[in-house]
Amino acid sequence: MPIIINSDDIVVDIEQHFKVLAGPGAGKTTFLVNHIKNILNNSRRLKIQGKIACITYTNVATETILKRVGDHAGRLEISTIHSFLYEHIVKPYVHLIAEDYELDAKNISGHDDIVLSGYQTIEDWKARTGQRRLRDNDLIVATWDSLQWKFNPANTDELIVRPPRPVQYFSNDGYLEYKKILWSKGLLHHDDVLFFSYELIKKRPFILTVLRAKFPYFLIDEFQDTSPIQIALLKSIGAMETIVGVVGDEMQSIYSFLGAIPGQLRTFSLPNICEYEIQGNWRSTNEIVDLLNKVRPDLTQKSLRNVSGSNPTIIVGDKLAALSWVANKHPTNEIFSLCRENSTANALEKGLGINTHSNLLQELKAKDTTSERRRAVSDSIKAVEYARLGFFKDALKTLGKLFNRNKTVDDKKQTLIALKKLLANYSSYSTGNLINMVDFIRTNIKSFSNLRAGGAQTFYNSTPYTHVAIAVKNLCESGNCRTIHKAKGDEFECVLVILEATRGKAYNENTALSFLLNTDLTAKEEHRVQYVAISRAKEHLYISTPALSRTNKTALEAIGFNVQILP
Repeated sequence: MPIIINSDDIVVDIEQHFKVLAGPGAGKTTFLVNHIKNILNNSRRLKIQGKIACITYTNVATETILKRVGDHAGRLEISTIHSFLYEHIVKPYVHLIAEDYELDAKNISGHDDIVLSGYQTIEDWKARTGQRRLRDNDLIVATWDSLQWKFNPANTDELIVRPPRPVQYFSNDGYLEYKKILWSKGLLHHDDVLFFSYELIKKRPFILTVLRAKFPYFLIDEFQDTSPIQIALLKSIGAMETIVGVVGDEMQSIYSFLGAIPGQLRTFSLPNICEYEIQGNWRSTNEIVDLLNKVRPDLTQKSLRNVSGSNPTIIVGDKLAALSWVANKHPTNEIFSLCRENSTANALEKGLGINTHSNLLQELKAKDTTSERRRAVSDSIKAVEYARLGFFKDALKTLGKLFNRNKTVDDKKQTLIALKKLLANYSSYSTGNLINMVDFIRTNIKSFSNLRAGGAQTFYNSTPYTHVAIAVKNLCESGNCRTIHKAKGDEFECVLVILEATRGKAYNENTALSFLLNTDLTAKEEHRVQYVAISRAKEHLYISTPALSRTNKTALEAIGFNVQILP
């Protein structure tokens, strides 16, 4: 049985592995910050060269921890798991095994979500794998885009790469051959960082000795979002000397598309690990906590603030109108809208109520078969939208793909000049159809072949720039309109949760509201996603739905909701 503690309790024994189970608003970050301070003040093993490694999953969590810890004299290293593994395992050591995997280690410059999609790459892959019979190039690229490393069920010490849903007529070695084409160009996908980290510590175990000496303490926030490969790496690090601490909540596991598996927090173990549980909720009003308890009956949280507020409210009508209604009701509060789809969050941030599917950038790839032009347009859109939100590092990295990936000083200068041009002339191409941007890029940024009559020309002439811009991922990380995944770990005074149609399907009211009326957090990740959303609210919680039947209205009122029907 876990030991029940409060979020501000200090764990005296800093030389013992631990895990902390806690629901939303329980104070997991407070506990983690206090534990870091305890180590900094009392550890005899940290010394000058030693550091605390702290793994987080969002920039919000990183900033919060750094702000609360304060001065740490450079003895705290906080980053994502991929960034940590790349910096301390892959970057310094991958050259030791590069030849085994046809990896051009000299030309590696970081990792991203790169997916090769050019015609020549596809043809090279077909020749290497003997699969020239495959005609659906879009399916091939989509399969490459979905590849994930995982343990081989027949050999749990071996990693294999597969799509989540195997494409039956792809040969098994075809997946690895694509990876080798990628690696031969010095390119690493985020997921490849896990693969090479695992292979390196398996084949070069001295790396673990170095890591353990440098990081006597290894802490992971939101542990429920880690993948089996990450857990295997963590157990290897914690097998000797390094003390491992993990914090999380099983019912906030919402990253299965990255390999996370629900239940792994409960089953995670190391020798003599101590298990704690934090109960209660410091974040939300009594009414919101009551709702969370109804959605999740296995965890009954007590509202530790003991502050009463308004009942959660269902708003029936258009999502943009719902956002405006909430803003008028709370003129002095910041309103944060949380959406399932990236494109919806981006559209609301721009004040647009349009409904468009979130894959227009993928459609651009399918319509324009000229890879040089396609990449120039796609990367320019991403870069300029990143830059307009202040993500200049991401913007320069993305646009740098057009200029030899910023490998030389001259490449970096060209990238910076191009980004300045795109930003300075934004109004000239952003208010019309995409063809305006195509012409601007060809004239001012990167030359490519002229458009001819066909699918590409039709797409560029008929698609508004704004519709494509809202399909760019990660724009909604720091604004008032975010995806639920990007809001994880944060909290807001006033929250509007947007319910919408499942991608590619019509809106189904019963399905959308099932997380409230027929909840199954254990089996259904979509329910956990919405649970994360509603648990972000501190004072005011609103949920927007396009439609509401009389039956569901009655059921929602019975569990404590008010219902507001917009004109």
